[in-house]
Amino acid sequence: EQPCPSYKQFMEYRSSKSKERQSFNFGPKGRFKPKERKHVQINVGLMVPHETDGIDLKPLRGKTLPLFADPEVAAPDLLKQAVQKMRTFNKDMHEGPYVLLYPDCSEVVNVPGSERPFKLAEYKKEIGKAYSRITFFICLEKHYKRVDDTSDFDSDSEIVITTRSTAEFNRADTLV
Repeated sequence: EQPCPSYKQFMEYRSSKSKERQSFNFGPKGRFKPKERKHVQINVGLMVPHETDGIDLKPLRGKTLPLFADPEVAAPDLLKQAVQKMRTFNKDMHEGPYVLLYPDCSEVVNVPGSERPFKLAEYKKEIGKAYSRITFFICLEKHYKRVDDTSDFDSDSEIVITTRSTAEFNRADTLV
């Protein structure tokens, strides 16, 4: 007996559908696809000089905004995105170059504790926090440099160098 034409057509249809279904079956691990770049949310705040002494920097309350960034972003690009976001929502932002700072007021250049250049994903891995808990700050470069410069002067101004004759004169003047 020969199969009828309808049976033959059915078998062709069945094999084509089987191949189609197999093309969608990726197995337990799935077919390798290039990873989609997923943006993550971090927070960006504004750092200003302390009002009392003008030397120390402090975060400005109420000026922290969420920022969606690529986990592989480097520090300069993150700084540009942060400044752009802050300027969009705060019209009172001053013009000028800004620096990106960690919460401890150190500049973002490398991942802390290493010499690797900064990448957001590596920083997250090192700090062990969720992206949404990570906060960076931007600060005007002139404020940051002023704070940085003042930290160079320790207590050197208290040291007085005198000649031997002046030292003897001062000793002779004291009561024993």
